[in-house]
Amino acid sequence: MSTDYNKKRYLQLLDQRSIGDNSNDDELSGYSCMLTNQLDWEIRDQYLSLMENFLNGNMSMPEFFAELRIKNYAVINAVTFLERHRILLSFDKKASKFGELLEDVIDELEGDISYTGDDFKNFIQENFIKIKKYLNEE
Repeated sequence: MSTDYNKKRYLQLLDQRSIGDNSNDDELSGYSCMLTNQLDWEIRDQYLSLMENFLNGNMSMPEFFAELRIKNYAVINAVTFLERHRILLSFDKKASKFGELLEDVIDELEGDISYTGDDFKNFIQENFIKIKKYLNEE
């Protein structure tokens, strides 16, 4: 995310949107994405646990997607709530990269799930390793 966090500007953009001014929606979208990444960062252990449970055979692919979808919608709803009530968080710089890594997995929720058994497990394993490696750099 190339947007630098500026709380004052974020609040201005939220105010503009509240009065129907959508002229800066692209910029506001960048801030919303940052907030989404921060919330994902806050529950990173839950995402890792979910991936581990799937990789260890403790849940099926449909169960994995259902749980991932629940987390994804909860974060989206939280962003909407926080923005509506003008509650802004402090941002961890690592949240952005974590969000990018997690997005590869979450994007599968939106796409045509073309993976089968082992292919999907390999996909999750590769992304799990990338995320763990990034977290170990902390």
